[in-house]
Amino acid sequence: MSLGGQAATVALPDDLGMVRPMGTWFGRIPPALMAAGFLAQACAAADASAAVPSSAPVPAAEASSVVEEDGVRFAHVVGTTFRWKGWLDVYDVDLRLGPGTLREKPLEGGAVRLEFKYHRPFSARQVAEGGNALLEKNVSAEEWKSLQPALERLNRAYVDVKPGDRYTLTHVPGRGLTLRLNGKPLVTLEGDEFGPRYLRIWLGKEPIHKGLRDRLLGMSKS
Repeated sequence: MSLGGQAATVALPDDLGMVRPMGTWFGRIPPALMAAGFLAQACAAADASAAVPSSAPVPAAEASSVVEEDGVRFAHVVGTTFRWKGWLDVYDVDLRLGPGTLREKPLEGGAVRLEFKYHRPFSARQVAEGGNALLEKNVSAEEWKSLQPALERLNRAYVDVKPGDRYTLTHVPGRGLTLRLNGKPLVTLEGDEFGPRYLRIWLGKEPIHKGLRDRLLGMSKS
């Protein structure tokens, strides 16, 4: 499934282990995918030929492609589908940015909204544990320690998801990071420290998949 008329296949490496998700056999699915795409380990390296992104802010969007949330009008940037081995849909990802936010550097003081529409069921524990593992790869030991109170609050807010459910993570400078399920707010982590760091799971140096990150940030050719 695609979002906003744009879709991309993000393939994962073949040499990851097998698990049985939520009691249903889907084949050789890596444990990372059991964390609802908040992968428990970094995946394949990005394509070395990825294009260099422009430095221009996200252009103004049509009214129909704008979502207003937490006092910010978020313009649609790109939608893509995260797939395992090119055929097993895990979730659709939709990236929206606030006014003036640079697409290639959205975590440097910008307003960011990521939405995930799931194609697979995942438990709250799987989501939380996968996020913990990958977040730790994207922060220093000191940052990891300081983020624990906020991370624990976020993890307590996660609930099980089924196909069709949508989680959104919305970070607004000065307000914080808000987690929503199907539009309903579950928790807000106040301040500007936690949100940008947590979003490194998808947009940072050690994301769940570098090809997916590059697609979201406009760094890939396809």
